[in-house]
Amino acid sequence: MTQRFTATFSGWWVEQLADLIPASWLNIFAKSNDATILEIQGEHCVLWIRRDGVAKPVGQGPLCNLKTALKSVTDLPQLLLLRVTPEHALCKKLSLPSAARRDLKTLLGFEIDRETPFEQAEVYWNYVVGTQDKARGKLDLDLVIVPRGHADATVAAARNAGFNPAALTIDIAPDRSALIWVAAQPSVGQILRHRKLLPLVAVTGGLAAAFVILSFAGQQWNLYVANQTIADLQSRAQEAAQLQQAANQRLAAITFLSRTNGANGSALGILAAATRILPDDTYLTSISVHDSRVTMSGFSNSAASLISLLAKSPTFREPAFDSPVTESQDSDQEKFTVSMSLAPAGAL
Repeated sequence: MTQRFTATFSGWWVEQLADLIPASWLNIFAKSNDATILEIQGEHCVLWIRRDGVAKPVGQGPLCNLKTALKSVTDLPQLLLLRVTPEHALCKKLSLPSAARRDLKTLLGFEIDRETPFEQAEVYWNYVVGTQDKARGKLDLDLVIVPRGHADATVAAARNAGFNPAALTIDIAPDRSALIWVAAQPSVGQILRHRKLLPLVAVTGGLAAAFVILSFAGQQWNLYVANQTIADLQSRAQEAAQLQQAANQRLAAITFLSRTNGANGSALGILAAATRILPDDTYLTSISVHDSRVTMSGFSNSAASLISLLAKSPTFREPAFDSPVTESQDSDQEKFTVSMSLAPAGAL
């Protein structure tokens, strides 16, 4: 019982670590390792089995008899590939700057729209990297494109016959092929046999563990430094904002009070005149002076009486409410806004 549990757990653990292998590695493994390959020729098909990098035909005949042929093959590789003949694919050789290798997918996506009669949504595509000329700073590669119309029809025919391919394989040279996934990419366990996984998983697991530990430690340190820097900057920013606000308030008050309004005197004199005339139960929340017009807002126990009081002042002329008087929500006082003209300097 214990031995069986250990074997089950070990197999599961190997599969989990195997999933850490990068997808680009899986493409390389899938091209050279065991696979079941189907080639459809009209209503007929040829079935190939590739073992240890060598492909051999194991059967051919009508496509409708494929299920029977599949059942007759023992130890069938789990990776299923559908071969597309070169005449049904477009292979274009490109030479790009070596720096483009860092983002080939994006760059080649633009190349499809620019260099071919297709848009990206109309094709399945992939690329095969060739040689890199460091002296010229160039990277040679093959861009392989299969129209979706042909690929989808061929894949549908294969699936109807009982063969569900994970990818298309296209021979672009005697010793080179391109792989284009048309279904969910299979796990590494479907591509490599269990006995071949162990060395690869050991290396991948060790690298993954080291990467996780170093990444976690680096992230924690960066987070600590960032938090300390942010806290220090926030404190300085708050102090600077408070000083700036206080300075702006002082400057605004000084500018307003010292400003003269043409021949009508200073704002300080206007404020003094309003203070003298307004009753004690009235207070202002704002006062503005613009083009010999004064606007005051505030609260009063009897806002209606303010018009007559302001009219008696030698400083103001023709006072009137700018808006209806309303009751304050927080007290029994009335909220008002009144505007008036300033009397000419000689009339004061």
